Amino acid sequence: MNSIQNHIIMAMIISIVHLLASCNGFLDEKPNKSIVIPDNFEAIRAILDASESMGRSGAIPVMAADEFTTDAAGLARWQAQWQRNVYLWDPAPFSVSDAPGDWATMYRQIFNANVVLDELEKLKGQDEELYNRYRGHALFIRAWSYFSLSQVFLPANLDGAGNGPVIPLKLTPELEAPYEKVGVSEIYLQVMDDLLEAERLLPMKRQYPIRPGKTACWALMARINLAFEQYGLAEDYSAKVLAQSPTLLDFKALDDGIFPFEQFNEEVIFHAQLIGYGFTGYPSTKVMDELYESYTENDLRKTIYFTTRSGNVNLMGTLTGNHETFCGLATGEVYLIHAECLARKGDTAGAMGLLNELLSYRYDQSFEPLSATGQTDALEKIILERRKELAYRGTRWSDLRRLNKDPRFAKTIVKILDGMTYTLPPGSEKYVLPVPPREDNFE
Repeated sequence: MNSIQNHIIMAMIISIVHLLASCNGFLDEKPNKSIVIPDNFEAIRAILDASESMGRSGAIPVMAADEFTTDAAGLARWQAQWQRNVYLWDPAPFSVSDAPGDWATMYRQIFNANVVLDELEKLKGQDEELYNRYRGHALFIRAWSYFSLSQVFLPANLDGAGNGPVIPLKLTPELEAPYEKVGVSEIYLQVMDDLLEAERLLPMKRQYPIRPGKTACWALMARINLAFEQYGLAEDYSAKVLAQSPTLLDFKALDDGIFPFEQFNEEVIFHAQLIGYGFTGYPSTKVMDELYESYTENDLRKTIYFTTRSGNVNLMGTLTGNHETFCGLATGEVYLIHAECLARKGDTAGAMGLLNELLSYRYDQSFEPLSATGQTDALEKIILERRKELAYRGTRWSDLRRLNKDPRFAKTIVKILDGMTYTLPPGSEKYVLPVPPREDNFE
C-alpha cells in the first residue's frame, strides 16, 4: 500500500477511535474533515477502496432473524449487551452509552462518500473518466449505506409518511450543516436517485468487485425494490443484471473445505462484508434446525456453507472466501429476485425455469427439476430457496418484514434461552429498531 493510502487510512482510523471513545452522539462528534480530505484522484481511490471502512453492512438483520440459535453461555460471549438484547428482541436494546456499529459504521461510510463527492467537484475537468468512476462509486456507497439503515431503523412500507420513524439524512460533509429527519419514503427516493446517477456514470463492470459498475447498481436496485415490494422494478433491474452477468458457480466443482470459495469469484457482483462482531464464528452459534434440515442430502450447499464443530452445525463457507461473512451482491440472489417477480406476475413456468437453472448449479448430479402447481406453490419454493441460498447475508430480515404482510408467508419466530421462550410475531413493532438514545436529538 502506498504512502498516500497509509496516510488516509491511518487518519480514518484515528477519527474512528475518537468517535467511538466519545460519550456524545456519533453524529454530534463528527469526524474532523481536515484529517481525511482527499485532494487528488489517488487519495480518493484509497478511501473508496478501503473495504474495512467502505464495504460493510450491519449485522443486526442476522442477529435478529431466524437463521441461528445460541445458548446462554454462547450469548454471554457476545461483545456487548445491546447485541444480546437485539438477539432476544428487546424493545429498547440500546443504552445511552451504546454506539452500535450498525448505526455508526453506516454513517461513517456516508460521511466518507460525502467527502469524496465534495472533493471531486474541485477536481472536475482534470480526468473525466476517473471523475465519473469515483463519483459513481461514492453515490453507490451512500445508497448502500442508507438502504442498510432503512432495513433496521425504518418500517418496510413505503407509505411511511407522517409521524413514523425517521433517521438522519445528510448529503454534504459540511460539519455545520444540519441533518434532515426523514422517513422511509424519502430514504427510498434518495437511494434510487443516487443509484440512477451512479448507473449513468459507471462502466458496465469493474476489475475488482469492491468497485461497483452498472451491474452492481442494477443488482442493488433489484434488492431494494424487492424489499419494498416494488416487484415490477425489481424484475426490470434483475433482468438487466442477468442479461449482462448470468454466470453461476458450479458447486459440484467446489471442495467443502474450510473456505470453499475464492475471494472475488465470478459470481460476486459487489463484495461487501457484515460488520465483524464475531458471533457468526462461535461454535455456539448453531444454525437453526429448521433451516439446516431444509437442505436435502444432494444439496451441495449443506456441506459447502456449513460445518460441524463441538456438536453444533455452524456457518463456514461464504462468498468472501475467508472468515468474514458475505453480505454483498451475487448472481444467485439476482436469479431468485427475478424468479420471484415472475411468479408474482403469474409466469409460473418462467419462474420455475429460472429457479431450476440456479439449483442445477447447487445440487449434485442427482438433481431433478422442481415443478409448481400454481403461483402460491412457486412462491413457496422460491422463498424457501432464498432462505437457503442467502443464509446469513442479512437479507432474511428484509424478507420477513415484507412477507409477514402476506398471510400465506407470515411467520412467528421462536427462540428459547435458559428455559425462557421468546417470540417475534408477524407485524411486530420490534421489526423496526429505535434510533440509539445518544442520537435521539440529532440535528
